[in-house]
Amino acid sequence: MIFLQRTFTSLVHAHAGRTQGFSSRTNYSWLFVRTSLILANCNLPLKTALCAKRIMMIIREILSKDIDTILELNEKFVDVLSPMDKSKLLRLIEISALSVVIEDESHVVGFLIALIENVEYESINYQWFNENYGSFLYIDRIVISEKSQGKGIASKLYQYALGSAIDNSIPCVFAEIDVMPPNEASLLFHKKMGFKELELLKHSEEKMVSLQKLTVN
Repeated sequence: MIFLQRTFTSLVHAHAGRTQGFSSRTNYSWLFVRTSLILANCNLPLKTALCAKRIMMIIREILSKDIDTILELNEKFVDVLSPMDKSKLLRLIEISALSVVIEDESHVVGFLIALIENVEYESINYQWFNENYGSFLYIDRIVISEKSQGKGIASKLYQYALGSAIDNSIPCVFAEIDVMPPNEASLLFHKKMGFKELELLKHSEEKMVSLQKLTVN
């Protein structure tokens, strides 16, 4: 499958021209520009005293230099993710349709990895979706650093993924969220995004997840 990225009006392309297609992972980046207005400490009129400060947020493909940071982020939230070592991460990137990081002022503050249907992946959550649906984008994991949470970064990553699904005529996006023990923040986030529960999948006596769907086409 040729997987193309969506052009958002709120994004500025980091390369000249249109995006290039890819079959297993992205090969280009996007630039978010977040603008905040700062009132200058001066006697100029208010309209003149308002100065724009640009803070660049870039979504780009995962590079080798990002591996250690991604593993550290994954480990910090391993209670709501599956454990992942370097070999597993490299394999996951290899089979992914999307594997991106988001940078805030040149610092990686989060990542997202997503797969399409019919790849060999041992996740029982992915396998359930693959057995029951023919075309989809599955969000395997999305992680935002603790200090960067609450800034809308997860929403930006999801918008990026949803746009990719739309441009490739993929009808739905899937995710799973822990309900035992509950990940309340993630449940609320996905509810606000419009995800609907399909199934409760029990992993063990201590762990159960909600398998959820967002229709995009």
